[in-house]
Amino acid sequence: MIRTVMDLAPTLDTVVLVSEPGHGGTTLSALSRYGLHVAALPWNEFCTTHSLLPKAKSNDEPRYGMDHLPQVDFLIFRDRCHRQNDPERFKAIDDDYRHTFDTAMSVSPNEEAVLDMLGHRARNATTTAEILVAVRATQRALFSRGHLMQAHPDRMLGTLTAIQPPRPTEHHWHSLRAYIRPERAAVVALYLLGLPTDTIRAVTINDITQVLATGQVCGHPIPNLARPYLDAQLERRRQESAKPSDLFLDLPGVRQHQEILTDARRDLGLPIDGKNLSNDHKTHYDRALYRLGIQIRDLT
Repeated sequence: MIRTVMDLAPTLDTVVLVSEPGHGGTTLSALSRYGLHVAALPWNEFCTTHSLLPKAKSNDEPRYGMDHLPQVDFLIFRDRCHRQNDPERFKAIDDDYRHTFDTAMSVSPNEEAVLDMLGHRARNATTTAEILVAVRATQRALFSRGHLMQAHPDRMLGTLTAIQPPRPTEHHWHSLRAYIRPERAAVVALYLLGLPTDTIRAVTINDITQVLATGQVCGHPIPNLARPYLDAQLERRRQESAKPSDLFLDLPGVRQHQEILTDARRDLGLPIDGKNLSNDHKTHYDRALYRLGIQIRDLT
């Protein structure tokens, strides 16, 4: 890290480093040993005296996210959305809601047909918020027809997003900037680039070195927005004196990479999940896991 800063320092007037809590003193000492003029800058002071860079905007910024959706029962979901959002955002939510509602009014009221409809909606969604709106609209439509669809939102989102291949957008790549630890962003980046969940953990440093050199992974070009996440983790492993044959991701548990993908769904709203279903070509209703989180009962 210090060597990288030294390479950048001659071309920049000021370099601001943000360290994790408790690491400020160590960072200052390390930089001082290299002869750099350094000074501690409290975070609050930095925020008030320096203009922060604006949040990066992507060309496909989502119209709404999970933070715009209420955590309420499906019967009052649409009304709460109306109350807590401005007219433009509510229209975006309501357009999706009405589209699914109209479709669900004619779908057969059984799990297989409903899951097939929701699975199609999930395949065309770029955020988990869109999928949750579809689930709530489906519940309301079935209820008006005399059927109660009980759904566990997190399980439903996890399963619906696990059965589709990733379709990364600019927004997805920008979202990974929220991670301070490079291994988390690298795991998600590899999955978005097309690596199956059961192979991500086995990737070596040499594999990533070749991928970055050729500019391709799984036969597809690497977007420029994805490269920094692989570069950062690769540099970290090199600083740890890892050998080319060592693992690119030095994670503590055998399922840690799957948990990171699930966290990305929950924390960043990405329509992905750590369940290893993406390469299973069976129809979704043949998977026992697909049925988790949903039950439809006739109320008449």
